[in-house]
Amino acid sequence: MGGIDLSFGRADVRQHPLVDFPDENGMVLFPGQDFFNERIADFDKVDDPEYSPIDRYSQPKLPWHDVAVKIEGPVVKDFVMHFVQYWNHAIFQADGKLKKDRNFIYPVYHETSEVPKCVSKPDVKEPLEEIVN
Repeated sequence: MGGIDLSFGRADVRQHPLVDFPDENGMVLFPGQDFFNERIADFDKVDDPEYSPIDRYSQPKLPWHDVAVKIEGPVVKDFVMHFVQYWNHAIFQADGKLKKDRNFIYPVYHETSEVPKCVSKPDVKEPLEEIVN
């Protein structure tokens, strides 16, 4: 569970610096959108990777530390259900309409495995009221 999240503001290094001033050549470690602090300002102008709403001379960068873990056993069902429920919620836009090219997914349990697999259901237009184990 976990993984690499390739997006603006998530770049980090082992030292997790809070500041990133330009060096003698004007170079910074976290340019533009990668110098980010969601507690100060949300992403803006995401089509411009060089833009940053944060003033690096007066505001800190939010440090980021990505962690992953391997999970085994019966608890995997809970993680799969969490993922399915989150996915099925996240595929809706703010206006309640289904995002284009997104489908609901459902867990499928196999007799030989306690670990459910997820399958896409393109013909379904609303989530299940209840998912049966």
